[in-house]
Amino acid sequence: MIPAAGIPDRTAPITVRQRLYSLSKRLLRRPAFVAGMLCLSLLIIIAVLAPLLAPHDPMQQDLALSLRPPMWDRGGAPDHPLGTDMLGRDLLSRMMYGARNSLTIALFAVTLSATLGTLAGLVAGFYGGWRDSLIMRFGDMQLAFPFILLAITVLGVLSDRTVVHLILILGIPGWILYARVVRARVLSERGKDYVTAASAIGASRLRQMRRYVLPSIWQSVLVIAMLDFGFIILVEATLSFLGFGLTPPTPSWGGILAEGRRNITIAPWLSILPGVAIMLTVLSINLTADGAADILDPKLRRSTFRRIRQTLAGRPLQAGSELLSGRSASAAGPTDFLDVRELSVSFPLEGRVVHAVRQVSFSLQRGQALGIVGESGSGKSVTASAIIQLIDAPGRVTHGEILFEGRDLSRLSNQEMARLRGTAIGMIFQNPATSLNPVLSIGAQMIETLRVHRPLSTDE
Repeated sequence: MIPAAGIPDRTAPITVRQRLYSLSKRLLRRPAFVAGMLCLSLLIIIAVLAPLLAPHDPMQQDLALSLRPPMWDRGGAPDHPLGTDMLGRDLLSRMMYGARNSLTIALFAVTLSATLGTLAGLVAGFYGGWRDSLIMRFGDMQLAFPFILLAITVLGVLSDRTVVHLILILGIPGWILYARVVRARVLSERGKDYVTAASAIGASRLRQMRRYVLPSIWQSVLVIAMLDFGFIILVEATLSFLGFGLTPPTPSWGGILAEGRRNITIAPWLSILPGVAIMLTVLSINLTADGAADILDPKLRRSTFRRIRQTLAGRPLQAGSELLSGRSASAAGPTDFLDVRELSVSFPLEGRVVHAVRQVSFSLQRGQALGIVGESGSGKSVTASAIIQLIDAPGRVTHGEILFEGRDLSRLSNQEMARLRGTAIGMIFQNPATSLNPVLSIGAQMIETLRVHRPLSTDE
């Protein structure tokens, strides 16, 4: 199709450059995000280039320069712009290296927490049962013990505290925050029709989590991680201030604050300057996270599926041409290929059993269509779900046979049924609002059956 002059072609795929340009325009309309991102970017550049930008060695001591004031104060000098500490070490250099250590610890600690929590939340929410109980009760036990006391207890017995130690201490206990949020989102997503539809086409449970559920929840994890990034910086500074941070003389903002507390009356800059640095860092992180939260809404994205006229054997498909599971409809025989005999489905509940479907029988020949009519709650959807073996627990087929091409589907294993779904039998759900995954394009969901069951490349 050739678009008219001046009218953009909406069928063309959106390139990565176009996507980034559109995202940048939306972000730049938010002054708070721009201010936070500029400040955070400057801080990251200073931390990364600290070995090149620092005017002095942060470990170098010179008692003759002890407690020299900043250059704008009387007695200060340009060679030490922010003054010196008790041991004559350059404060600007130590703050640059302190930023490097603080950001490194916070970044890897947040990454560790987010990874562990996301995996735990996915398993707990998607599989449920004993896995859910075990993971959540373990998290409850961890929350019952104050985090700061746990960190002090562990770090207190270490004689040499390194960056790796702080990453593990700050990162591992933080998983429960992510796990709770992810679990709640997964419980909401897994019951939607598009997840059930993934089972209907034969997708494994691992693929359902990775392909359908995870794309719907990762935005929440990213926003939480950005906010947690600032929290970890505060906690690391607190531990260093209390004497449980990096082993001296390794520079850290909290350690510089602790040194300034001892000399608050004669050298107030030792406390004020690192305190301002911590405040600006956390503020810039929070502004960036708040500004990016709305932009990360997946429902605002445009589809990137390109509409292509399909061909068969090099010829366009003409109106009226049909493909039926790779076989011509006219070649099918008159025998029943779906025969449901006295199907009964029950849902055992506490103290009673709900009989949703009772003694339903019908047969369907190839090429025929059958309509099941009934009021809401009469069992139409349960009957269809029972045929394709997608009844949610605790529901189960209690009686009858479901013969599909001579095979009783109610007697097949989960693996055997997964091979049939999407290739020989499928299901189209009735509510498009929940049947289609909002974070995947319609085109991607249309070809999902082929990707699951056929070794095809993306181009094919």
